[in-house]
Parts: sequence; structure tokens; C-alpha cells
Amino acid sequence: MIRFRILGGLDLRNGEGIEVRSVLAQPQRVGLLTCLALAGETGFVRRDTLMGRLWPDSPQVRARHSLNQALYGLRRSLGRDTVVSRGDEEVCLDPASLWCDARAFETALLAGRDEEALELHRGELLPGFFLPDAPDFEAWLEEYRGRVRMGAASAAWRLSEEAEGHGHTAAAISWARRAMALSGDEETGARKLLRLFHRAGDRAAAVATYEALVRRLRADPGVEPSPETQSLFEEIRGPRPDPGPPRPASHVERHLPPGVGAAPLPRPGTPLVGREEEMIRLEGLLADSHARLVTLTGPGGVGKTRLAVELLHRRAETDPSASCFVPLAGAAGPELIPAAVAQTLGLSPGEMDPAAAVIRHLARRGGLLVLDNLDHLMDAAPFVSRLLDQAPDVRVVVTSREPLRLRGEWIMPLEGLGLPPEDQDGPEAGAGVEVGPAVRLFAEAARRMTGGFALDEENRPWVVRICRLVDGIPLAIELAASWIRSMPAEEIAREIEGSRSFLVRSFRDGPERHRSLEATFDRSWVLLGEPLRRILSRLAVFRGGLGRDAAEAVAGAGLEELAALVDKSLLRCLPGGRWELLEVVREFAGEKLAEDPEAEREALERHAFHFARLLEALGPGLTGPEKDDALARAAAEMDNIRTAWRTACRLRLLEALGGAVGPLFTVYDGRGWHREAEAAFREAVEALAPDVTEGRPDAPVEQAAPPTPDPRGGEVPPKGVVEGEDASTVSGRILARRGAALLRLGRGGEGECLLRRALELAKGAGDRREAAFVLDRLSLVAYEEGDFPRALEFQEEALELRRELDDPREVATSLNNLGSLHYAAGHHERARALCHECLSHQRRLGDRTGEVISLQNLGHIAMALGSPEEAERWLLESLAAARHLRHGVLTARSLLGLGTVANARGAPDEARRYLQPALARAMQIGAESLTVEGILGSAWALHHQRDDQGALELVGAVLSHPDVEPGARAAAEGLLHRLEGSFQLGEVETVLAAGRALGIRGAASRLAGPLPVG
Repeated sequence: MIRFRILGGLDLRNGEGIEVRSVLAQPQRVGLLTCLALAGETGFVRRDTLMGRLWPDSPQVRARHSLNQALYGLRRSLGRDTVVSRGDEEVCLDPASLWCDARAFETALLAGRDEEALELHRGELLPGFFLPDAPDFEAWLEEYRGRVRMGAASAAWRLSEEAEGHGHTAAAISWARRAMALSGDEETGARKLLRLFHRAGDRAAAVATYEALVRRLRADPGVEPSPETQSLFEEIRGPRPDPGPPRPASHVERHLPPGVGAAPLPRPGTPLVGREEEMIRLEGLLADSHARLVTLTGPGGVGKTRLAVELLHRRAETDPSASCFVPLAGAAGPELIPAAVAQTLGLSPGEMDPAAAVIRHLARRGGLLVLDNLDHLMDAAPFVSRLLDQAPDVRVVVTSREPLRLRGEWIMPLEGLGLPPEDQDGPEAGAGVEVGPAVRLFAEAARRMTGGFALDEENRPWVVRICRLVDGIPLAIELAASWIRSMPAEEIAREIEGSRSFLVRSFRDGPERHRSLEATFDRSWVLLGEPLRRILSRLAVFRGGLGRDAAEAVAGAGLEELAALVDKSLLRCLPGGRWELLEVVREFAGEKLAEDPEAEREALERHAFHFARLLEALGPGLTGPEKDDALARAAAEMDNIRTAWRTACRLRLLEALGGAVGPLFTVYDGRGWHREAEAAFREAVEALAPDVTEGRPDAPVEQAAPPTPDPRGGEVPPKGVVEGEDASTVSGRILARRGAALLRLGRGGEGECLLRRALELAKGAGDRREAAFVLDRLSLVAYEEGDFPRALEFQEEALELRRELDDPREVATSLNNLGSLHYAAGHHERARALCHECLSHQRRLGDRTGEVISLQNLGHIAMALGSPEEAERWLLESLAAARHLRHGVLTARSLLGLGTVANARGAPDEARRYLQPALARAMQIGAESLTVEGILGSAWALHHQRDDQGALELVGAVLSHPDVEPGARAAAEGLLHRLEGSFQLGEVETVLAAGRALGIRGAASRLAGPLPVG
């Protein structure tokens, strides 16, 4: 059966699960299929209805022809019998051939199956979908969206009331929150939530809910919560505490990159055993408004991470959006923690400090943040303290071997699992032995190994003995149980007892903390055999998991060896064909590797070269149509990539750095991680050739030559020395990327110095591709300094070099940049010619994102040339393409451009129809610069409608924002001067003050209405 999903996205697949791209690529066919799928009770729709809805401006004959062609296309793609005709005037879909989630949602609602309906409701109906020149379709779709949204909200309220009636308060709160996200009846819903939080005893959540309601209502001046709501809140809150001084406003949060969202919670592969009391205590602590930071402490392997993950999954059942798990085992230093949190949350801080971006986001969102494995990053305590201070609705759980030692920190030590009484050890104990958590865990782990293990009178005392020998530490128990296929429990206990000679060595946190786990690991190490020992020690160089190719290249590990390590509980299998070492196992294995310095260096070099080659392989995709996929793949390996880069810097592996630097910069730039980029390239410059920055590129640099095969598996990169000229070439590339990162951070003076030195090195080496890159960045420096002639000169030279290299993608980049420069300089005809040429290149390359940008540029140029009709054509085409890509930023920009065109044509109503969804989209993705642009466009529309007071108020909102870009501020001031003549003396300041009180978000909320769902 064909499956058509339109709730929360767009997906169409045939009976074999293959995407039907021939339909998805045609917006008119998607619109037609939607109309048929959502037909009324009979399922039939009149042809003239479809013609009027989808082709309203076409003559009757042409519209009928277009409909017939579209129906033919659907039948050809989906099957002849999928679309059924009744006479000449009606058509429908065969319900036995096609399933649609929106129809199934409505059917479930009518049947009273509310929970099933809400499982189907993944978000708004066809989010972002738009058919140009089809206003009737847009109106019909918007009406249907509202019907679906309200149906889902009603179902959620019914489920909330049902759960409350059965005494399930947590579930009632969860459904109520979902209902509020869908329903426009905010105050009534807020009162229901307040009562539920009061019933649950969660005063902090009630206060946060009320304060959020007040902020939303006050977006309209003079609007306050009703007396009923205020009275309820006063009853719940009780005596009012002293609020203290107001917290200063935080910085601007940058927008999310397309397709990037928060990371999913880790999925444990086994149930949690024996931590019921600890879980109750942890949940109780977090319910206390004073316990906002809880640190789970204990030795490695005791189960700190496992308990935290279980906590997150339990909380996710009531509020899926309010929990975030940040693994930090792979973080090389405390300065990377804010970036790691930002990455997990799906934020792209850009030139903003990542810590500020994270705090800004969490201050609005609240929720629970788990920072896992923080013990090697104790200098991160100031960031945690700042986060708690500036994001009052956030709770933080830390897993660490030692406390952070912060005020307000609650410390919860974890020990081994519960053990039976001491008199129930050894062979003398009989069948009456109690089965505690530790023994249960061993039994479950052993059953996973053998499928048939069971505690009996013979093995039970020895299992108890094993659990006691390892102090009930869960990881040690699982390691011991992994040998049950090779030896009986008695022999496992004897082996662990025989490892006492291993316990005299001090470990990082002292002998007492790790002695049981160390004994178990050492015995497992001895029993592994040499090939697996060599592989396991080399796997310790990985951070954040590994794939099959990486395991083979770095450690010589094939599937058989990886499976063997999984069987022995030394390696964990992850979804998607990846593996990871538990952090404590990685530490032990790393110590074993460090005992052989030559083997350690070899493994590190293999690792560095493997991920350098991965970046090189991703390089073309990072700048092509598949950019998002390539960025996602790089992001999945960022812990390893960071480690490999640092290894290459420390060991001065020039070839690895030279191959990785270009694509690594593209990854950093694409994700907006500019601060991390500058730090990484600075580290490389300092490690490789500091002489280069001083004009002495002749210092030799140690170099690993191309790897040669190793009979033991993988590759061994032999060491060597290259000439100083080669060293300066690669160092120049690194200088250029550091300079480019400095430009992104607003440090143009520093960046220009490095770029000029890099240009000398590139030209000296005859590296035209690198010279073009540097010239492109120097052009940006000149542009930002207002030196258009120099900017044009640099970009013309870059374009010439790229034409010589016959690189169409880079040629398109230079054409686009050069066109933008000529546009800024007022050379509109030249700009149009360059953008037309750029568009041709992008279409040949299949670069849909670049094509949208060129279409938008052509629209702006047409406006500058006084051709609003041509501008509208370009921008409508760009809008259709951006929506097809589901690219939020580009969609918002196209809508904003169309709003500007409509304003220029004196059509303010039409302008606002474009600006309203543009603002909703800009707010949804957090793009404040686009939000400001939309507010200014709306102010112009109000001015054209003779509502100068409303326009001036919006100007006040824009000018009140401390971080408005200079161009937007100048535009707002220009409109202010135009409006001032319409007011009496003193009135202007009054209206501007009202706008300042409204602020950017208040103004945008008023103009855009509720944000799109999904």
C-alpha cells in the first residue's frame, strides 16, 4: 500500500517503501494528491473544484488540461488503479491503495481513539508547503490546518482530563502541555496546567507557567491575566519571596542551521537493575526547587551514566522536549563544553560565545540537562554556575568521580549494587541464599551470553562470591559474567581471586576506588589473548564511538574481532553500525596502550590519518547539493575529528593537517562554530611552524609520509621530513583558515594580517586554488571596510584563478560574491549579468540551495532596477524552490523579499500576507536578523495603510534592540524620519516608548500570530 504522510512533514512511499520522487518533485501534484486524500465522506472531488483550487488563473481549457496531466502523472507514479474516476466530472483515491496519516488521524478522532490520533499527529499539516498563484488552495489548506490543530488539541485535553481522573498527574500534565502548544486558548489552558502542577506539588513549574503566560499577554500593552487566573496563581504561590535585583538581559541567540535539531536521548540496551532507591532519591532531589544541581559521584563503572539516562527517559514520558543528554568523555578540554552542549541542543552560535548561546536558549526553554563524564573537565564549574544563575528553570545533573564543589550542589554518591549477607558466600552456603540486585544483574548478563543460564544450588554461592569480589560494581559484574560461556562461575571467581597481584598498582583516583574493577579488567585482559588485546588497546584512541572502516584502519579489527569484544562486554554495539567503549574500559585499555610508546604513537597516527582522509572524502560534498548530509556525517564524528586534529598538531603530521584543513574549515563554517575553528587553527599554527607568521618559512617540519600497508592490518604511516617549502604551503593554508575564522568573529584586523601572509605563501608555492580562497576572504575584508574598488579587485582575481582551474562550483561562488559586490556598489546591470551566469552554473551543478540564493539576488536586483514585476517572478520561483528544500531560512528570506516588493507596489495587504508567515518562520528558527527585517517591512505596510502610530511603534521596537545590525538600524531611522511629520511635538517619544516596551519578540508575536507547529 502507498503511504502518504503530510502531518509534520511530507513523505510519499510506494508499497516497497521507496520514496516516490516523481510526485514529490512536482508541487502541483502534491497539492492535487493532498486534495484527493483529504476529500469528504464520499472521497470524490469534482474536477472543476480541483481546477479552481489549483489553477485559478488559467483558462478553463488549459486548467482542465493541466488537471488531466497531473492525474496522469499520479497514475503513472502510484499505479493506474490508485486514482478512480466517476463519470467525467469526479475523481477520488482508492482507499485500498493509499493510506494517508491525516485521514487516519481524523478517523481515529471520530472513533474516540484519541491516543492513536495523537501518535499520528507529528506536527502541522504540510508545514512550509506553498503553491504560488493558488490562493484558494492556500485558503483551503490553512483552514484544514486549523481543523487538524484544533482536533489534536481537543484530543490532548480529553486525555489530560482522563489521566487526571485516574490520578495520573504526570501524564495529565504531559497531555495538557501538548494541548496548550496546539490550542490558541492560552489562559484557560494555563489555568488547567497551574491546577495540575499544584496537585503534583511542583510549585516551580507552576510559577514558570504563570510567568510565561504573563509575558505572552503583555505583548499587547495593557493586557493582563484575568482575575480568576491571578487569584489561582496567588493561592498556589503563597507568600511572595523577595525577587532580588533584575537579571541583565542575555545576548542574541543565532538561528539554527537547516535540518539540525536536538540530539536524541541515548537508548540503553539493557534494563536498569537494582537502582530503585537511588532513582527515588534522585527524583526527589530534583523535585526540590533548591536542588538545581545534583552530582552523581562514584568510581568508574558503578552506573552513574546509566542512572542518569534512565532518569531522562522517565522524564521524557511526561515532557519529551525538556531533557538533554550531553556526553563529554570525548571533550578534550573544559573550553569545549559549551560547544558540545550547543551541538547537542542543535544550536549554531556563529560568532557568538557558545556559552552565551546555550544559556540564552536554556533560559527560555528550561528543562533537565545531564552533563555526563565531567570528571576530567573540572574547570567547567564556572560555566555550570553561570548557567544555573542565568537560566533559573534549568536543572543540571552531573556524572563525575568527584564533586564540582559549587554552592548549591547536592552530592549523591553511588556505590556498588546490593549484596547478600556475608554468611552466604562460597561453597558452604546453600540454596537459601538471597538474590539481591548484584546477583540479579550477573544472572541477567549471563543469560544474555548463553541464553540458558540460571541460578541454581551449585552456582549461586559462586555468583555471590564474584559479586562480592568486585564490590557490586555493575560494569565489573557484566565483565565477569561475559566469561560464563568459557568457564563456570566457580572458575570465574577463582580467576578474580587470583588477580590480587594486580591490585597493588595505584590508579588515577587512588587504589581503593578502582581496585575491584581493575582486578576484573586485568583478568579479562589476560584471558583475551594477544590479537584481541592489541585491538582493544588501539581502540582506546577513539572518542565518541567508531565505525567499521575506522576500526579496521586504526586497530586492524574486523567484524569477528568486534563481535568478540562485544561478547566480552568490553565493547558496546550502537545503532547504525557503530561501536563504543565504555569510558572506564577506554581508560584501562589506554593505559595498556601507553605501556608501549611505539604502539601508542602508531595507533594515534593511524587515527589522525583516517579522520583526515574522511574529511578529505567529505570535502566535495560539503560544498555541493549534498551539503547537509556531509555536514551531518562530519558532526557524527566530531569527537574523533577533534582528537585527530590535536594528534596531528602534537605529532606535527603535516600531510594529515594539509588534507584536513580545508574541509574542516568548511565544517566549522557550515555549523557556525567559528570560535572553535579559530582555536583549532591557532593550535596548528603554533604547533607546526611559528616561523611562518614571522616571514621565515624555511623551518623543516617533521612529516608522516603516505601510509604503507601493515601485515597486521590497517596502515602504518612512516615518519620522515619534508622540505621547508612544503611546510610553508600547508602552514599557509592553516593561516588562511584561522584568518577567515577571525573575520567571522568580527576581528577583521587580525584576520587580514594572517590572510595577507597566507596569500604570499600560496602565490609563492603556485597554489592557485588556495590563492583564490584567500583572495575571496580578502575581498570580504575590503567590503566590510567600505573599500569597494579593492573588494572588486580581489574578487575579480579570485574569479580569474577559478576559471583557469575550471572549477564550476568555485566559479559559481566567485560569481555570486562578485555580483553581490557590484550590487552593493550600485552597479546593478553588471550585478544582474553576474547573477544570471552564476544561476546557470548552479543549475548545471544541481546546487538547489545556491540556485535559491541566486534567484533571490536577481529579485533584489530587479527591484533596484525599478522592475517590481520581474522581482516578484524571481522571488516566487525562489520561494517555491526553498519550500521544496524545506529550508527555513531561505523560505523566510523569499517571503520577506516578496513583502518588500508588495510594499513597493503599494499593496500593503498583500505585503502583510507574505510578511506574517515570514515572521513566524524567522521566530521559529530563531533568526533575529530576519525577524527585524520582517518587522520593518510590516512597519512600511502599516505606513502605507495610514496607520502611522502602529508603524512608529514597530520602529521603536526595532531601535530598542541593542544588537540590531547597522543596516537595519539605518533603515529604521530612515522610516522614523519619514513618520515624525505625522505627529505632534512629544507624541513621537510616547509612541516610541510603547514600541520599546513591546520589544522585538513582542512585536513579532503580534504580527506573526502563533508559530507554526512541527
